[in-house]
Amino acid sequence: MIQFRFFSFWICAILIGTVLSFNACKEDVVEPAPPIEEVLPNDVRFQLRGGSFGEQNIVFEKTDGSISKTGYNEDTGATRLYTLSPRSNSNQNDIIDIYLPFTPTQGAGQYVLKQVDRQSKLADFNIYISGTKQVSLQTITVEIEEYGEVGGRIKGRFFGQGFDESIGATQVIINFGEFDMLRTF
Repeated sequence: MIQFRFFSFWICAILIGTVLSFNACKEDVVEPAPPIEEVLPNDVRFQLRGGSFGEQNIVFEKTDGSISKTGYNEDTGATRLYTLSPRSNSNQNDIIDIYLPFTPTQGAGQYVLKQVDRQSKLADFNIYISGTKQVSLQTITVEIEEYGEVGGRIKGRFFGQGFDESIGATQVIINFGEFDMLRTF
């Protein structure tokens, strides 16, 4: 009887060892990590020619201290594209602030902003460079290529003429304007 128990013990031990060794040989299956959702930075770029600007290429990018308010305000019926970008070597800020009478349901489209419409806050365009030089609206064409949901993107182009308010009403040409901004509201 003792021999049978001894023999049974060894058979069980061998079977358990075999099962464990087979399980140990299994290759671990690593589940792929979920994709990381990259939030693209806000990007606004354009060229100013004339007035106190000479010829400058301006780029607003999302950096530490940047503020962006971009989206549709149901109370006013306007889309606002706003970015404040601090200057790294001064306490001044660069700001672009555009109001369009444009709704998200319109999707892509074009709108011409004119100085006569400026007081309504439905249609306005202002640029502040280093907090002091201001370009205000004369006639600006804004083309919306993409108008995403909140959390999506608002993308497009702009070009036209403005006034250099820092030295009087000198005309400034605005060329090659592009924006790709996160819709926050």
